Amino acid sequence: MTLALPACSSAGFAWVAAAGGCTAVGLQLGLQSIFDRSSDPILSKAAGVNAHSAIAAMFCIFVTAFGCIGWFNPPAAFVATAATRLLTPIDSVRWLAAFGFGVIGFWDIPTCFAVPDLRKPSFLIHHFAMAAVASCGLVLPSYYAFFFLGVVEASSIPLSIYEGLERAYDVASEADECAPERCCGRHQSLT
Repeated sequence: MTLALPACSSAGFAWVAAAGGCTAVGLQLGLQSIFDRSSDPILSKAAGVNAHSAIAAMFCIFVTAFGCIGWFNPPAAFVATAATRLLTPIDSVRWLAAFGFGVIGFWDIPTCFAVPDLRKPSFLIHHFAMAAVASCGLVLPSYYAFFFLGVVEASSIPLSIYEGLERAYDVASEADECAPERCCGRHQSLT
């Protein structure tokens, strides 16, 4: 038994890309607004970065699950021979590639330019490369793209979580250093 995954034709990839990108932009604006208004300094100090990390983690989890379903549970006709694995277009791969391209192109790259803490050459190069890989999945939506567009993102899940926790630790440490009871204690010990 194979699980049914969303699919799109070559003509429908623009709609899937637009929907993925608009969803991510809406999440970014909504989460950033919520985080900006939060009384918790861990959320409010870098609201744009925190929103980006949360959405990136959700994106990685989603595409990893999608890729694993396609990679480990393919229809037998798609994996019968090396030629069919490489040359048979799979509409679910095209959907995954369009979704990934839309999220990266319409949300991730513009967010990296808009949020100063994310405006790093390594981030930008990585995201432009990811957009290029997703566009390859649009051109050649083969079985192997389930792995390269989905399964491989499993490595990004812990990275996204680590970056968020590292930022939270830095903000909490900074706030702890300047706590009034500590600052007063330091001042008294100096006099």
